[in-house]
Amino acid sequence: MARNLSRRKLIFMSILGGAISFVAIFAILSVTSDFDLLEAWNVIKGATWWLIILAGLTNILSFVLETLQHLFLARAMGKRTSFYRMLRIYFIGLFFEYTSPSTSGGQPIQVWFLTDEGYSVAEGTVLVTVKGLISVIVRIVYVIIIFAMIPFGFNLNLETAQYTVFAVTVLGFLLLVVAGIIIVVNPTWFSFVFKFLSRFRILRKWMGVKTRTAFYKKGKQVLKEVRVSAKKLFSGNKLAVSMAVLNSIITWTLLKLMPYFVLLALGVFPNVFAVIAMGVIAQLSTAWVPTPGAVGAVEVGTAVFFSGIAGVDGVIVGSFILVYRMLDFHMDILVSGPFAISMLTNKLGSKFTKGSNSGSVTKEIEEEIRRSHIEISEGHFMEEEKDNS
Repeated sequence: MARNLSRRKLIFMSILGGAISFVAIFAILSVTSDFDLLEAWNVIKGATWWLIILAGLTNILSFVLETLQHLFLARAMGKRTSFYRMLRIYFIGLFFEYTSPSTSGGQPIQVWFLTDEGYSVAEGTVLVTVKGLISVIVRIVYVIIIFAMIPFGFNLNLETAQYTVFAVTVLGFLLLVVAGIIIVVNPTWFSFVFKFLSRFRILRKWMGVKTRTAFYKKGKQVLKEVRVSAKKLFSGNKLAVSMAVLNSIITWTLLKLMPYFVLLALGVFPNVFAVIAMGVIAQLSTAWVPTPGAVGAVEVGTAVFFSGIAGVDGVIVGSFILVYRMLDFHMDILVSGPFAISMLTNKLGSKFTKGSNSGSVTKEIEEEIRRSHIEISEGHFMEEEKDNS
C-alpha cells in the first residue's frame, strides 16, 4: 500500500505548489506595477496590518468550523469522534487537496483515515461526500442570490468572456451536485453501470472477481452500503445536519470575507457583496486546472475577476494577490503539512520511505478503499448465506 508514498515526495509536491503560486504572484505583481516591484512593496508596507491579521484569523477560525461540520455530520450518523482527531482528518484532507492535481486528493485520504476512527468505507464516503455537496451548494446559492441583485442596480462589472466562463463552470458544478445527490440518496440507480462494466476483464480483475455476475453483485453491494449509510445520516439527528449546513454558510462567509479585509487593509473600500461573489466565481472557475491545488490558475483567475471591482486596479491587484494567497494557500500548507506528514508516518511507519508523487498516493488510497469494499461485501454475502441456510 505504501510503496509509492514517501515523505520526500509529499514535501516536494507542497513546495512545487508553493513555487508555482509564487511565480504566478510575481508575474501578476510585475505586470500590474509595470515591473516596478518597489511600488508594490510600498503599497503592502503601508497596509493597515490589524486588518491583515483579522483576515488571517478568519482563515484560522475556518479550520475550527470545517472540523465542526465533520463532527455534526458524524453526530447525525450516530458516530462519536473527538474534535482534535477530526481536526487532524480535516488537515490531512486539506493538505492533499493542495498537493494533488485540481484539489482532487483530499476526500479519498479522509475516507481512509476515517476507517481508523471506526467508520466503514461507505460511512466515510457518505460523510465527506455530503460535506462536499453542502459546501458547493452554499457557494452556488451565494452567487445566485448576488446575481439576482443585478436587476436592482448591483453591477459586477464582468466582461462577456468572464460571464461565459463562469456560466459554463456553474453549469458543470450544478450537474456535479445533481449527480452527487443521486449517488448519496439513491445510489442503486447506478447499478446498471456495474452491469456494463462487468464486461471488461481488467475491471473484474481489479475488483477481485472472475465472473460478470460476481462483479455486478459486489458493485450493487457497494451501492447498497452507501445508501444505508446515507439513510443513517439523513434520518439521524436532524439538528446536527442543520448545524452542519449553518456551519458551512458561516465558514464560506468568513473565507470570502478574507479578501475583503485584505482590500480594506490596502486602502480599497469595495462592495462586500461584490467581493464575496468574485471570490466564489474565481474559485469555482479555476478549480479544474491540473496543477497541485490548481495553483497558478487560482492566482491569475482571482486577479482577473477581482480587477472588475471598483478601486482594485493597477498595483493594487498584484499586492492584493500576494497578501491574500499568503494568508490562504500558503498558510493552509504550512499548518496542515506537519499534521499530514505526522499522521502518515504514524499510520505507515517504516513503510513511509518510497514513492513517486501525491497522485499515486491517491491511487494507492483508492486501491485500499477498494479492498475494504470487497472485504465488507464478502462479509455481507456470508451473512446472507447464513440467513438463507
